[in-house]
Amino acid sequence: PEVVADSAITLHYRAFVAGAEQPFDSTYEAGVPLELTLGSSSKPRVIEGLARGLLGLHEGAKAKLEIPAALGWGSTGNASAGVPADAALVWEVHVVDVR
Repeated sequence: PEVVADSAITLHYRAFVAGAEQPFDSTYEAGVPLELTLGSSSKPRVIEGLARGLLGLHEGAKAKLEIPAALGWGSTGNASAGVPADAALVWEVHVVDVR
């Protein structure tokens, strides 16, 4: 199946600030993938660049998503995750399941 606007998906990911060697977040460390439903009220909420980047991927796909700051946390950044203001991001994703 393909990821579409209202898909319920399960994915593993590593999220980096562009240029960083270590991820600021990863589901692989805990061994528990993220389960989410895409859409305007996605649960849990995800950054716009990740939601857009997942569209069109298929179950089992792996991809590297390069996300500009405007589609991430923009000028505010995400201090609790260690993401500075205006930071571009890189997400390495593995789509485990699509429903």
